[in-house]
Amino acid sequence: MLRNFGKGGDGEVIKTICGPEAERCPSGAGATLSGAFDSSGRSLENSLLGEFDSGRVYVEIVGANGKPEIRGQLGPNTAMVMVMSYVAHLAPIEGSQSKGAGTAVVSETYLPGGKTSVFYSATVADTSSAPTNVALVGGPAPSPEALATRSSLPELKLSPSRNRETGGSLSGVYVVNNALPNPLLASRLMSANKGQSGIVVATSRFPHGELYGALVPVR
Repeated sequence: MLRNFGKGGDGEVIKTICGPEAERCPSGAGATLSGAFDSSGRSLENSLLGEFDSGRVYVEIVGANGKPEIRGQLGPNTAMVMVMSYVAHLAPIEGSQSKGAGTAVVSETYLPGGKTSVFYSATVADTSSAPTNVALVGGPAPSPEALATRSSLPELKLSPSRNRETGGSLSGVYVVNNALPNPLLASRLMSANKGQSGIVVATSRFPHGELYGALVPVR
């Protein structure tokens, strides 16, 4: 659910993504959730938009026991420039026999001077081993060499799960010059591959990729 309050305090619920007042939550220790504001709930009036813009809205995940387990404040994009964001639902690559799943986000902020700042983040669960790398690839499905050096995303930060043996998070931010021959941009890959691009997550057991998801533009 989404709540409205700053860091360190509890706020009112402004949107329930799943639960008693919305669609049924998925069972299991991990899942991918999504939702949108529409006419059936609280509208995005100016005051609420201001709360989003000031970073006071946060995401809260509540466990089956009814107790909050995970919380994260939402950060606004304050750059007065064009931004393009993509999301991907990660699933096992054919042949990996993995039970893993996850979600990835790629956001490109187009800066003055022909440069683009790229933020990426992927969170996975139930993989065969801990995640080790992430890459952007062109086309509808990953190739055997999907995680070649040229496609691995730079400035990678790894955050292992609690048991450190499976699942975890990968994220990073980097700036690329658009004038380079092959800048590592989701938008450029989309353009060169008939609107198809994806993200691959590798693990220690599957160094060339265990999970793959097609990137979908967020409109």
